[in-house]
Amino acid sequence: MNEVAKEIIKLRQDTFTITCNAINSGINEGLIRRDTDPVEVTVFLTLIIKGLTEMRPDFKKYWTIGKFLNINFS
Repeated sequence: MNEVAKEIIKLRQDTFTITCNAINSGINEGLIRRDTDPVEVTVFLTLIIKGLTEMRPDFKKYWTIGKFLNINFS
């Protein structure tokens, strides 16, 4: 594995750890429910962010003009 790939993996691991720690802090401060699994929430947040960055162009158009919630799907 080349050095760039190793750095990308390390950055992803660091981001994962930082997010889990932030969720743990929220739990300890009483801002997030105690029965929340920090790893599970981190995975869900990562998937949501990935979905936003890979959003379909037609959704992105509505999202950027602020009309995403006003779409009539019928």
